Amino acid sequence: MSPPALEARGIAAAYGIAPGLDLAVPQGGITGLVGPNGAGKSTLLGCLAGRLRPTAGEITLFGERLDRRDRRALARTLALMPQEEPRPDGFTVRDVVELGRLPYLGRFGRLSDADREAVHAGMSLAGVEAFAARPIDSLSGGEYQRVRIARALAQEPRVLLLDEPEAHLDLGHRSALMALLARANRRRGLTVVAALHALDVAALYCDRIVLMDRGRIIASGPPAAVLTAERLGAVYGSPVWVEPGPDSRLRLGPVRTESPLEEQT
Repeated sequence: MSPPALEARGIAAAYGIAPGLDLAVPQGGITGLVGPNGAGKSTLLGCLAGRLRPTAGEITLFGERLDRRDRRALARTLALMPQEEPRPDGFTVRDVVELGRLPYLGRFGRLSDADREAVHAGMSLAGVEAFAARPIDSLSGGEYQRVRIARALAQEPRVLLLDEPEAHLDLGHRSALMALLARANRRRGLTVVAALHALDVAALYCDRIVLMDRGRIIASGPPAAVLTAERLGAVYGSPVWVEPGPDSRLRLGPVRTESPLEEQT
């Protein structure tokens, strides 16, 4: 039986992860980390990416201790797309995507034919080839997110971690971005772990949900088993409705309650 792509055993981290957290991320799926602000999602992603060192416990990547991996070798297996990052001045779209090949470049930093092919494949899958020559600062928010994913795909990782990739995007760009991740997952067998702000997006696109609150995992499993109205209401402190949709995917949203002003009218 294949080991999990990522596994955390009894970890803790200051300012985000309560002691004793266990998590196993299966290979080849899309796992969504959800929970209110301050739940510990970003801290957990940082630990899984090797950017933050847990104060207790250990994390393995395909069965090997994460803290024993060479940083360059790690970058060939795992990529992290943080929530926000500045746009590099003077770069084109192609320049940014080519940065994904840094873990593979030799002494003189020249792209090989294999590097160029990986860049081309990443741009093609992300749908950014048409504006490869455009300055990066001319892109919309949705376009820039696609370029960042193209860069991560050019890195050719087996695992991709993303911190709220759909945040600050409108409905159309949000759906296009998540569909892109689903394509990469299907076509490359890419293991995706994403901290997601929108519960409806998580329910629609994720095979597995990890619900967090105050640095702990409250529940994990298929969306229908984790995203219940009772559990979400308790974690978010607000009533939520949840119902199955015609496509076997969950539909959910906040329950409308009367405001004090409405009660007075």
